[in-house]
Amino acid sequence: MNVKKRILGMGLVSAMMLGSIASAAQPQAQAAADYGLIVGGVKVRSANASDVLKDGGSVKYDAATATLTLDNAMLSDAYMFSESDGVASGSAIIGVTGKDALKTIVLKGESEINYPGGVGSGASMVPASGDAASVSGEAVSMYGILSNSDITIKGSGSFSISTPTLAAGSTEAVYLADTKTLTIKGKASVSLYSGASTEGNAVHGNVKLSGTSVFSAYKESGIALAVAPVFTKKYTPYLSAGEAPDNVEFTKKKPGRKKYTAYSYVSIKSVYKEDAELEAKRPEKEVIVSLIPNYESWGSGSCYVEWKQLSTNCTGYQYDFSQYSDFHTKIRQNASKKYVGGGVSGLTVGKTYYVRVRAYNKVDGKKIYGKWSKVKSFVAE
Repeated sequence: MNVKKRILGMGLVSAMMLGSIASAAQPQAQAAADYGLIVGGVKVRSANASDVLKDGGSVKYDAATATLTLDNAMLSDAYMFSESDGVASGSAIIGVTGKDALKTIVLKGESEINYPGGVGSGASMVPASGDAASVSGEAVSMYGILSNSDITIKGSGSFSISTPTLAAGSTEAVYLADTKTLTIKGKASVSLYSGASTEGNAVHGNVKLSGTSVFSAYKESGIALAVAPVFTKKYTPYLSAGEAPDNVEFTKKKPGRKKYTAYSYVSIKSVYKEDAELEAKRPEKEVIVSLIPNYESWGSGSCYVEWKQLSTNCTGYQYDFSQYSDFHTKIRQNASKKYVGGGVSGLTVGKTYYVRVRAYNKVDGKKIYGKWSKVKSFVAE
């Protein structure tokens, strides 16, 4: 061993000895717990939970109750999620990757989620601090809140969520996987806006209203709510008079508003009393389907879906093929009543796909839809 190596070796031994002495004198610092929640591009950990954005406490997190408190929080930094995170792929400003990591959001003051300009055209997802790695790339789906679980929003404050227009893909203010429920209670006021996109709603999932909460949802060039909201017994919903059909605003009671009396299964379009007549013409039965993968007429990488025709209240069918069980990205086709099936080709052999079908009835130029069939899955051959 030459002199230089010997000196380096002695230095290393000395450093190791000093390290041993130091560890004996004081306990080692524990690694900060990662809670499976990202807010404004920042991973929420035990070390930053009391002031996530390091701005004096606009965002706080209580791990014991899985509660996020927003106190006049202005959130605009997004984080790119992938399926390996256990959620739908795309960017989100509040994203939940841990099981039940976010159960409640408490509102104080006026808080906002607002994507910065240009994100939808492929700008970088820039986090608010070094707690999360910066991820660049084009967002094919954009969400304000992204979660696999139910979320309750309460408190006396307000919360507005806005997502931008997207040329292709899905942009949704709130995306709850597996049709979970967004509950708004107490005196909370929640306003949701989603820009135009080829897919998505203002809310993916269910909405439940209680207390004296106020809720509004708007989807540019689309349908605000995919499922009609649920109201607690003490919540008599009123709708803003003169609102556009897709722009819904519910409040327990307010002068100058119409009482909410009817709804559409797939959209909040039937908000006026006269639309109740359409309900009698809605397809009543769920479509029964069967699958034929590797359809002989189309060959490898194809699938044909057959359905049992409905005899009443039906003028056509709509069917979806997707690689995802929640259908957040899909191939959608329509077929007239005379057809008993439809299909798709060009699928990736060996991959699992999901299929669903529903009937629709066209009344006075308006399509009203029945319930989706049970989801079927198959492996492309």
